[in-house]
Amino acid sequence: MPIDRTRVVEVTLVAVTYILTARLGQTLAIPPGNVTPVWIPSGLMLAWALVRGPGIWPGVFLGAYLGNVWAYFDPSSALSMMQSLLAGIPNGIGDALASVGAAALLHKHFRPFKLFQSVSAASAFLAIGVAGGSAVSAFFGASGLVFAGIIPVASYGYVFATWFTGDALGVLTIAPLAIAILRKEKFKGGGFPTFEAIANFALVSTAGFAAFWGGIAGLVLSFELVATIALLLWAALRLSGLYNSIVVFYLAAGIIVPTALGYGPLREVELNTALINAQLMIGVIGVLLLMLHASREQVRLHVQRLEEARDTLDVKVRERTAELECAKREAERLASTDTLTGAPNRRIFLQRGNEELNRATRNGEDACVIMFDLDLFKLVNDTYGHSVGDQVLRDCARVTMKHLRNYDLFGRIGGEEFGLLLPETIEADAFEVAEKLRLAFLERSVSRHNLHYSASFGISSILMTDRTLSTALRRADLALYQAKTNGRNCSVVYDPSMGQAPNTLEEQKKQKQIETGVSQ
Repeated sequence: MPIDRTRVVEVTLVAVTYILTARLGQTLAIPPGNVTPVWIPSGLMLAWALVRGPGIWPGVFLGAYLGNVWAYFDPSSALSMMQSLLAGIPNGIGDALASVGAAALLHKHFRPFKLFQSVSAASAFLAIGVAGGSAVSAFFGASGLVFAGIIPVASYGYVFATWFTGDALGVLTIAPLAIAILRKEKFKGGGFPTFEAIANFALVSTAGFAAFWGGIAGLVLSFELVATIALLLWAALRLSGLYNSIVVFYLAAGIIVPTALGYGPLREVELNTALINAQLMIGVIGVLLLMLHASREQVRLHVQRLEEARDTLDVKVRERTAELECAKREAERLASTDTLTGAPNRRIFLQRGNEELNRATRNGEDACVIMFDLDLFKLVNDTYGHSVGDQVLRDCARVTMKHLRNYDLFGRIGGEEFGLLLPETIEADAFEVAEKLRLAFLERSVSRHNLHYSASFGISSILMTDRTLSTALRRADLALYQAKTNGRNCSVVYDPSMGQAPNTLEEQKKQKQIETGVSQ
């Protein structure tokens, strides 16, 4: 099997990034266990896995393992060297599970770049990414330190708590910022900070400096701390997600560093306790700001949709009134679901597909369509009867729906022909989906005849110039024709050179029959 050099480079980059940011975090590490109060790699790795997928896990494991060995390795002692090597293994496993596992769970239900645009998505991020992933990492990491003999069993609770809060803060402060940067989010009002954002940042910096670098002791009496929180609430309710991510990260650094150096309102408290209290303070503030921002974004999107609907309603109301009666009769006549296979029928597939196509082209997102056709299906009907053919169609639809994400579109276009629309998917990934389906079909056995079946697939990406789904489906249809020409049971990606083929699959079949008749 050829080595994917791009993947190797990315995994190496993940490992190097993890090690370097781990060393940065280790500058604030505290005993016992040399655990840092803010673990920067946890947030970076989760964001990386959300955007790039679970394939980065070797880099996460390697980075966590080497970072752990680097932190505890003492070449002057053979025992110390063995302990660091042993402790690195569970640490690497825990961090890989925490970041890649949490990303997989979140990706199953939410789109990565929309995690902070609804309360439900933000809540899932907090529960799975912040709390769940951090708990997994802390369990493996602290248990590994005890197992290797680096810390005594009596210190397990303190190490677990510091590890958990450090990882949680890393995810809470780093992941939203990394995702905002990767999605190229802008400041409110444009590409540069507004006067309001600059003023807010200046006031937050001033109040935060006075609260955590000044000489005031005691949280209750700290007016500066109250002012800082009020300013952050202002940011959550008024400013962009990118700004909020930046200011939370900035504030976290501005609280943890002075607390670790013995400044601020917690300076009279024992260091470990002071840092845990500072972590909890940042965590509460971060969660509050994240949920407020998500709530605001959810309301904003609802209002935006309402305004868009209102703007178009007045224009369309007259023409739509005349169409409603006709549409009502048509809707009563047509069902949205194909009664045989349970898949959406052609009408609903094209309708939803056009909506998704318009959304994708408007937002500049990748999307692909796939058309596939069961091979030699007429021969199945002629040999085994239409009841067996119907079983094959139902089985094909069931297998296809099991392989799709919850926001993919699927429909029966007609006869033995089906269509797929895959949002946020490039051609290479669409080809992989087609191949998975093709191989899954080959493994099926239908009816008492143990009938096996295969399918041919045509794939095309959606272009920014496409105005209807039919345009993209035609290209996929041409690719499907090429797959049939290639001998069936294969997947073909559309190429412009296929444009000389007949316009539709039906015409292609007729042309093939004519060519066969002439040759005879």
